Amino acid sequence: MAKKWKTLITTDNAVESFEILYAKYRFLEAGFHPVIVASKKKTLNSVIHDSCPVWNTYIEKRGYLIDVDKAIADIKAKDFDARLSTGERAPEFLRHNSKLIKQFNKKWKWLFTICHSIQVFLAAGLGANRRMTCYKNVHFEVAQARGPTGQSTQRRGWKLGQRPTPGKPCGFLPRHLRPAQTQGAWPESVSYSEVMGISPKAFAEMSQRLNHPTHADDEPVQSHTTHKAKAPISILGIDPSLRGTGFGVIRSLGQQLTYIDAGTIKCPPKRSHSKCLLEISKTLNDVIERCHPEVCVVEGLFFAKNLKTALIMGQVRGACIVTATRAELPIYEIAARKVKQAIVGFGGAQKLAVAKMVERMLSLDHTPSPDAADALALALAFTLESQSKIAKPIDQI
Repeated sequence: MAKKWKTLITTDNAVESFEILYAKYRFLEAGFHPVIVASKKKTLNSVIHDSCPVWNTYIEKRGYLIDVDKAIADIKAKDFDARLSTGERAPEFLRHNSKLIKQFNKKWKWLFTICHSIQVFLAAGLGANRRMTCYKNVHFEVAQARGPTGQSTQRRGWKLGQRPTPGKPCGFLPRHLRPAQTQGAWPESVSYSEVMGISPKAFAEMSQRLNHPTHADDEPVQSHTTHKAKAPISILGIDPSLRGTGFGVIRSLGQQLTYIDAGTIKCPPKRSHSKCLLEISKTLNDVIERCHPEVCVVEGLFFAKNLKTALIMGQVRGACIVTATRAELPIYEIAARKVKQAIVGFGGAQKLAVAKMVERMLSLDHTPSPDAADALALALAFTLESQSKIAKPIDQI
């Protein structure tokens, strides 16, 4: 049976989602065993980059939550065949610990870098007298580290694969993985074309598209609802449940999101259904009077196999809708999967993932309770969907 190569992926918070996810699943596709490590064993917050016509750099948007397998302190180079370092802002944390990358270099292991992660290699003092390709914004650091002889000297067999361009697939991976699988060894050298993974013509066409985008980024955002993003708007999200209805209120002004209030309306198991519905209605009315929301968003209908459960949920939704209607609030509904897709990026996300993203988006100092988090997620999803240029109109009740 052929050896299953173990590859180490070093990363940390604010890594570009595409860089780490593409690398992980490309390694798995090739029969490798990738292990994700960071400064601590935790759940990372990744980012997604986008262009903006009035910026001279990219802007960051929320990305996926990524689980770390191990902490860097628990890793030994001898247990792995290669190391891939991700770019973007992760190198800010990774370059402070150069012990592991020096071990890989000393044991003649393959080192792969993407975008800014060449900084980790340079911080370890391993760039002298070596010719390297790099992302243009770290060119000066590379030139300074390699010294006067590095510009013209190429050492064959030097095991570094560098992907200069950020936010694009790791072009060197497919070319390097095939020899590793079929011959049981990593290639001895890497040519520039192999590292780039793209033809000069395709690169020129891609650069043209990036420098002269055809989509109307500078057009004003058109909302699908009657509420535009020109003035602050307060949004009440409601996650109906007989024993634990969640509510959350936020204020939105364009991309600025502010937490106002959130909580859970808890009803004891022994309390009758009618009294629970009354308690839910009274509490929501108090929230409306206290926070003065201008829009109400409730969770959309869902498929239930149990008829009794469906009837009870219908009663709770009815109590919530009547309360909001009495306050003359326009009421919208968004399906639970659509909310998770908008907030986490995955329609089947767990409640904890939703709560963590809500905590991050609203800059909270704590993780809200599951029901309150779902309600806040409804309000956030309404804000994102109503400001989107391409999203479908939100259903109004």
